[in-house]
Amino acid sequence: MTTNKSFTVMIGGLGGQGALLFGKLLAEASLKKYNNVLFFPNYGGLVRGGLAECTVVLSDGKVSSPVVEKPEAAIAMSIPSLKDYESRLQPGGVLIVDLEMTPSKISRQDIKVIDMPANRAARDMGDGTVANLIFLGAYIKLTGVGSIELVEKVLEKKLAGGRRAAMLELDKKALRRGEEMAQKLHI
Repeated sequence: MTTNKSFTVMIGGLGGQGALLFGKLLAEASLKKYNNVLFFPNYGGLVRGGLAECTVVLSDGKVSSPVVEKPEAAIAMSIPSLKDYESRLQPGGVLIVDLEMTPSKISRQDIKVIDMPANRAARDMGDGTVANLIFLGAYIKLTGVGSIELVEKVLEKKLAGGRRAAMLELDKKALRRGEEMAQKLHI
C-alpha cells in the first residue's frame, strides 16, 4: 500500500505584502511535482492594507475540499494572520513568522514557531517588497515541499517582458536569501 504525500499551508498578511503571490508561485511551481495542486485565495475588498490570505494544498492524492481547518504550516506576515493561524494550526504544525513585524506573544506550546526576519533581510537587500519571496524560499527549504528552481522558472515566465522584468534578479536573490536563512537555522 502506498501513502499519498499531502501538504497544506496557509499564507496571510495585509494586502500589498505579497501573501497571494507567495501562494500562486508555490502552487504553480508544484504542478510538476504533485498530482493535485490547489490555490485558494481569500481577500477583502481593500487591495492595500486589507486582510489577504491563501491556502495551498499539494497532494499526490485527491483534494476533497479547498477548505483547510487545521493546516500543517502557516506563514503569518501580519498580526491578524498570526492570531488566526496560531489557533488553527494542527498540533505539531509549523508557524513561520517575522517576530519583528508581528511581536505578539505566541502561547501554544504544541507548534513549532520559526522566527524568520524576512522584512529586515528584504530592507537589507534594498527593497522591502521582496519579504514574501524570502518567506517562500525559507518555507521551501524548511519543509522540502517545493523547489526553488521551479519557482525561479515560474518567475522568469511571469516577469519576462513585463513591467516587473527588472525585478527578476532581485526576486531570485530574495528566494535564495530565504533558503540561506532557513539553512542557518539547523532545524
